[in-house]
Amino acid sequence: MEREYKLVDTKTGEIYDAVIYPKPKRVGGKWTRLFQDAFSWLAVSKPEITGETYRVFTYLIGQAGYQNILPRPVDVAKALGMKSPSVFRAYRQLLVVGFLVKRDHSYFLTPVLCWKGSPTQLENAYHKLFNSRSVNNATDR
Repeated sequence: MEREYKLVDTKTGEIYDAVIYPKPKRVGGKWTRLFQDAFSWLAVSKPEITGETYRVFTYLIGQAGYQNILPRPVDVAKALGMKSPSVFRAYRQLLVVGFLVKRDHSYFLTPVLCWKGSPTQLENAYHKLFNSRSVNNATDR
């Protein structure tokens, strides 16, 4: 809903009409930043990611929390109606190809594919992942 106001220039005393429009609401719900080159590389270079593993992977992208933290495999199995061993196998395969990172008994999506968080936190995640000083150096390896 727009609102109309009268603004006064304090130096000249002139009165202006002004209309203030509300900030538009964001369309949709949750979001994450996806890196297109990484997904093109995924499709071309990792044909072994198929079936259940691909299904788990796409679900994980949709469920990634702040700083890419992921739900526990047993919770994913329940949500997808899959057996836990199948989801654990998918997690292992995704770890082997480098799409997931395990740290302190938690799983995270690699920041090379997508990111949910601030740019500074992304830089820190790259630093942890690649033991590098900057994002540019990390991606050159």
